[in-house]
Amino acid sequence: MEYSVYRFFDESGQVIYVGKTSKGIHNRIRNHLGSGTFELYHYLNVEKNDYVELNSSIDATIIELYLINKYNPKLNKQGTHSEKSHLDIDIPCSWIVYPINDYKKMLRKRFGSKNNIVVPHEEIEKYERRIDELSKK
Repeated sequence: MEYSVYRFFDESGQVIYVGKTSKGIHNRIRNHLGSGTFELYHYLNVEKNDYVELNSSIDATIIELYLINKYNPKLNKQGTHSEKSHLDIDIPCSWIVYPINDYKKMLRKRFGSKNNIVVPHEEIEKYERRIDELSKK
């Protein structure tokens, strides 16, 4: 299977981003961290990633759009619609949890330790606590 649809969850379990890839899930998540797709505080608040593998590009596109419409993730800009779908799609594949420790290693490699992350002054304590939490896991 070449295609994947993936989700990022925050610490409350809310889906904050849905995406798709045809280049392998590990590479895609690493690209997110490398490209700075999101602001730093969004990366720090990711508590879980999971993905589902699919057989075709069209399947991935349909599932991605369905999930964006279903969850209305705050970080998705493309694929959002003002009108809600009334469809309920049963995704016939199992979700695979992406190893959060691998994600956290990539996060630390990308942004370094808490001492060299630049954040707005009013958010420094929040970020330091979150980085400390990630370092302990």
